[in-house]
Amino acid sequence: MRSLIVLALLAALSGSAGAAGRNGAVFVKETAPPSTLAAGQTFKVSITLRNSGETAWTKADGFKLGAQSPADNSRWRAGRVPLSEGSVKPGGTHTFTFTITAPTEAGTYAFQWRMAQEKKEWFGQPSPIHKVFVKPERSLYGFTMGFEVQGETGWAQPPLFSPFDRRDPRWWDEMLDEASLAGADFIAPVTRGCNACKGGDAGNSCPRDLNKLVAALEKRPAAGRPKVALFVDTGGAFAGHKNACKHGQMSHVPPIDLGDATGAGEGGQQAFWDMDMKIFYDVVPREHLFMVGGRPVIYFWSVAEDLGYANHKGNSSKFLAWIRARVKERLGVEPFVVLDQSWVAKDPSITPAIAEGVNDWFDPKINGCTVREWGGRRFAVSVPGFIDPPGGPPKDRRVLPRAGGKTLSACLDKIRGAGTTLTLLEGLTDAVESAGYYRSKAPDWSTPDQYLDLVRAGLRQR
Repeated sequence: MRSLIVLALLAALSGSAGAAGRNGAVFVKETAPPSTLAAGQTFKVSITLRNSGETAWTKADGFKLGAQSPADNSRWRAGRVPLSEGSVKPGGTHTFTFTITAPTEAGTYAFQWRMAQEKKEWFGQPSPIHKVFVKPERSLYGFTMGFEVQGETGWAQPPLFSPFDRRDPRWWDEMLDEASLAGADFIAPVTRGCNACKGGDAGNSCPRDLNKLVAALEKRPAAGRPKVALFVDTGGAFAGHKNACKHGQMSHVPPIDLGDATGAGEGGQQAFWDMDMKIFYDVVPREHLFMVGGRPVIYFWSVAEDLGYANHKGNSSKFLAWIRARVKERLGVEPFVVLDQSWVAKDPSITPAIAEGVNDWFDPKINGCTVREWGGRRFAVSVPGFIDPPGGPPKDRRVLPRAGGKTLSACLDKIRGAGTTLTLLEGLTDAVESAGYYRSKAPDWSTPDQYLDLVRAGLRQR
């Protein structure tokens, strides 16, 4: 009997001590940061909590406000925030007022806080979680650069430079001059592979031709050289190359089977690497590559069915993982991959771990630019105007007027305001689709440099 009484007393005392030491906190109100901050920007915030526990909060006992999502992160450079007064009794409230500093790297970050007693526990209700987008100081931007041109003429909006011909070394010098005038961080040559079955240069977009680009770059002062990203034009050329080798004809049919990794059937990852990407890295030295975070940038265009692709789901991500491994073997680092939206639309297994960026390209019937968020970053594409080449039913012909530069100016304002990480400008040399930024005296140019000047003014602003 005596033992039972002792045990009961001990239990009562234990429960009483636990209740006396219980910590608790309830969120009351806050002044949270805005949804968008510039990289490195400071902002004063406040968070008010009520002590709902049974223990007073004191500095001496180590009561502080700490960052959450994840716990004790230092992204806001505030650490744990101490009390500004000696004691907060149970039932009392306290407002923590402090200044945060946004991260220097662009992205989307969680802002959330919770009470802690140091060396003991986190406790109580956390503040609401807010997603804050941190804009970069400015968007890094560059041009796609098609290099299939061979002196063609008769375009609706002819370039000023002549001959507009990739076989002439002066053409490459001129394109670099124009990209530099626009302040471009990079150019992205549009590559379509080098098909050994068709003489090694089918389609005139074989990356072996980029030796002329490298020669032109190395004539320029290092400070004035744009870097070089890889743009893999996954349009019909790759299906055509595959079918030329397997079936003796350049055709989209049968399509590339993305589930056939070995190439035993209608697929084969190796062909993309051997015919295009490996050659690009053979020709363009590492010092000329455009890097983000120390990783070479690769853009992949569409893998739509009508361009010759099939069996996407669950397989496109495997294809990209294989490509990432090949680049790492070659350069020692994985690439920074940016995809056209068709990749993720057709294969939901693609995540930011496989592709660092996704863009929505543009639709001349709807818009001249798009901005898309992916993995906490924003990616843009813009065009100054667009006209489908002659041919096909007139009702299907897409036209996006330049409007004297207003189309581009509106897009650049949108992109700058969005705080994009990367902006791709289609296309420096695109005379075929009346989509070029090149120098011209065509009626849609008020001065020969108009569109290059608009880009520099629109995207180099801080």
